[in-house]
Amino acid sequence: MLELSSEMIQKLVDEATAAIKSNVVEETKKAIRQSVEYEVAGAVKKMVADYMAQEGAAEFRSALVESNPVLVAAVREASSQMAVMLCEAMVVAFAKRLESEWERKALLQAMFSK
Repeated sequence: MLELSSEMIQKLVDEATAAIKSNVVEETKKAIRQSVEYEVAGAVKKMVADYMAQEGAAEFRSALVESNPVLVAAVREASSQMAVMLCEAMVVAFAKRLESEWERKALLQAMFSK
């Protein structure tokens, strides 16, 4: 059996203490670095969001105002095309209903019964 002298025990404790201190210092530095990175990232994210809410929204609004005539023309064209498509679909549906004698009779009665 190996017997340790008090000097050997003290040497082992001193060596372990130095390693423990070193690990504690490194882990503390790591925790501080991560905390700072998290705080900076949060602050930058908030700054960017605030900037986009103020400046980006104003710039977007300005672009919409500049494009207003084009947008209005596009909406008018689209609504005109939708009206034509709707009328064409209604004509097709009406013609299909007229193919059936029962449907044709019901439609004619509904149109001229008053």
